[in-house]
Amino acid sequence: MYNPDQILETLERILRLSSADETEILYHEGEGALTRFAENRIHQNVSNRAKQVTIRVYRGKRVGAVTTGKLDESSIQKALQQALAQTTVQQDDPDYVPLPAAQTYAPKPPQFDDHTAVCEPEERAQVVIQALERAKAENVVASGIFSTQWGVTALVNSKGVRAFHSRTDAEFATTMTSVQDTTGWARDHNSYLAHLDPVTVTERAIQKAKDGMNGTVLEPGTYTVILEPEAVANLGSFLSWLGLGAQAFLEGRSFMSGNLGQPVMGENITIEDNVFHDAFASPPFDYEGMPKKQVTLIENGVAKGVVYDLITAKRARTQSTGHAMPKPNTFGPFPSNIVIHGGEQTLDEMIASTERGILVTHFHYNRVVHPMKVILTGLTRDGAFLIENGKVTCGIKNMRYNQSVLEAFRNVEMMSASVPCGTSIICPAMKIHNFNFSAVAGS
Repeated sequence: MYNPDQILETLERILRLSSADETEILYHEGEGALTRFAENRIHQNVSNRAKQVTIRVYRGKRVGAVTTGKLDESSIQKALQQALAQTTVQQDDPDYVPLPAAQTYAPKPPQFDDHTAVCEPEERAQVVIQALERAKAENVVASGIFSTQWGVTALVNSKGVRAFHSRTDAEFATTMTSVQDTTGWARDHNSYLAHLDPVTVTERAIQKAKDGMNGTVLEPGTYTVILEPEAVANLGSFLSWLGLGAQAFLEGRSFMSGNLGQPVMGENITIEDNVFHDAFASPPFDYEGMPKKQVTLIENGVAKGVVYDLITAKRARTQSTGHAMPKPNTFGPFPSNIVIHGGEQTLDEMIASTERGILVTHFHYNRVVHPMKVILTGLTRDGAFLIENGKVTCGIKNMRYNQSVLEAFRNVEMMSASVPCGTSIICPAMKIHNFNFSAVAGS
């Protein structure tokens, strides 16, 4: 599929061709395949393999950059000359930071699985067919995706940085629709195809769709909610994007600005960025070639810190935490391996402890209302249920929420163990009081 030594040798060759003061080469290669199904049948199989090189050069403080998907000698020479030519018409970069010297990266267990990388369409189809047969047997309609992919990232620079990482990922997600048009959704993903559990995903989605039938309409207002991990992930992702990176923090646009050392959430909330968690397949280095560090962001509700790249670290007179994103970008460093620490309760225990409340599978159409307060709005989706006297009694019509994540995370009463939700966040289910729903969907 790929040859690490050959890739690094190619990048080294590009470095030797450059006459710039400093040169950085970022390489991506990968292949993704997807089996899509709807209306209880497979209707599409697609795959794509691509590779690209981004050449970034500096002459003094002037930068030029070109991205190309062609790696032959002539194309590389052309891309390099174009990048060098850009430096003759650019002004000095006010955010210029010298490229880093050679770095040492903490060891990380490999998360590349040959089975996942070479999975054939026929194998994915057999898994999907089993889900479709279950859907038909339960008189529901299935749609969803089954994807497998592999990718490599390599980064070298003229100062001695040499970084390489490979990874795989498999995901199975499905939405089941009942005869009453109620829906249920579930998904699972893993670096290792053999560890994926499509059967459990299928059964959960079917059960949610059926449990939502003969539902009721609730009035808008504040409710006790039990958010399943995927719903918590929806909120947590916005929290990290809006407030846990250094650029927003330094510009005074983050809820963390001016609040380090102060409580901003409940005492039971601890959030960190930790690329070394076993569930993450991300590289142990960032897009500047700096080692990623484990960073405590929120500890027992108290604001502890944000993540930095070289540019924001220079502004703050501190050190990079290894969280640079590909350049150019407008948002600065970003925590992309979020872990929200959980508790010891189970979802069933949360439900049993609730006199009246709402159980939420996940949210969609999430939008930002107030960035500093992290107020979001969105809709429940694919399974929202009424809880009465410790039991789920019926489905409810989807509702629009309008809620500060900070306030919600101050009102957490119970939490489950944390589980992976997608590729960039790990979080628990949460029981939260006084969660605001502003309208019934569609009203």
